[in-house]
Amino acid sequence: VKFGDVCDITSSRRIFENEYVKNGIPFFRTKEIVELNQGKNISVEIFISNEKYQSIKKNNHVPKKGDLLISAVGTIGIVYIIPDNSEFYFKDGNLIWMRELTGIDCFYAKFVLDNYFKFLNNLTNGSTYNALTIIKLKEVEIPLPPPDKQKQLANYLSEKLATVEQLKAALQTQLDSINQLPAALLKQAFKGEL
Repeated sequence: VKFGDVCDITSSRRIFENEYVKNGIPFFRTKEIVELNQGKNISVEIFISNEKYQSIKKNNHVPKKGDLLISAVGTIGIVYIIPDNSEFYFKDGNLIWMRELTGIDCFYAKFVLDNYFKFLNNLTNGSTYNALTIIKLKEVEIPLPPPDKQKQLANYLSEKLATVEQLKAALQTQLDSINQLPAALLKQAFKGEL
């Protein structure tokens, strides 16, 4: 199926810079979504007024738990699953919003997207697109197993990828130790401790 067949792919309502306020509803750009995706705290906080947010919410146009946001400009292809129904809004054009997923699990969709972007980046050595568009994303064809298999695949692959990340971290620790070894040996040699 095409992604456009299993969800609504859209963006946010336009928010202008002069509508930013000092406190209110958090407003995310690509930078903040990348930080959230990496489990980091947001380094720059931007807000819109509660009134502005509520007027957008009236039209059912705010993100919900299980929706996906995808970075579309600059750092392209970072996929973030919205974990809860906390109130926030996001910048149009910078982020693509996948909502109203039908017949596709959000974790499976993220896994497919992560690997789609990784594959494209490997093919093109880094710069797949200057910008990812809603039209391009709607046309991406994906395999779509039954919902129970999607969950199984997403869980299984998440576990395996977590193991790979743990092994990479352990290997990096060992490499760091090996890289420090020559300096430690030279220090001992100059001190006459060898």
